[in-house]
Amino acid sequence: QRLLLCSIADNIAEAIYRTGPKHDLVYVNAAYLRLFGYGSLEEVRSVPRERLYANPKDRTPLIEQLARTGRFTQELEFVRQDGRRFWGLIQSVAIRDPKSGEVNYHVGSINDITERKRMEEELRQLNATLERRVAERTAELSASEARLRTLVEHAPEAIVVFDAHTGQFVTVNENAVSLLGLNRETLLK
Repeated sequence: QRLLLCSIADNIAEAIYRTGPKHDLVYVNAAYLRLFGYGSLEEVRSVPRERLYANPKDRTPLIEQLARTGRFTQELEFVRQDGRRFWGLIQSVAIRDPKSGEVNYHVGSINDITERKRMEEELRQLNATLERRVAERTAELSASEARLRTLVEHAPEAIVVFDAHTGQFVTVNENAVSLLGLNRETLLK
């Protein structure tokens, strides 16, 4: 039974860990070691756990939430042994003694979500670029429309724009108003 569980734990892609009641690391699977770039549990244990986090202060709120609610799920940036960073979705649950309610240990997992975060950032940047381009184009079109209105309004000829579907004038300039002898509001009804 133990060999079967070890075989499963060491051959799944998800990094799995177990800590004691005081958050000391007691087990990690092979995926955890690969993710962080360490060769053994002893090697990982020799490093203060805060150093595995890109922002070492991120660990304290997680431990506090675990104590308060018995679980947490969070996206955080971590640091590998070689200093490279990656994003992980970390989850942990406190396992309590059914009789005393005391924490026996914590189990958790970390999924590498670096690629997803990279794609989200790329999408965010593309959206920002698109929004900027739309705003620029809208401003250009507004300016172009204003220039066109000015040209039409001050043209020496009488200019009207007629909508054949509705049978109404859409635009008339001042010379058209003078020529037709009606006010603008009447012509545009």
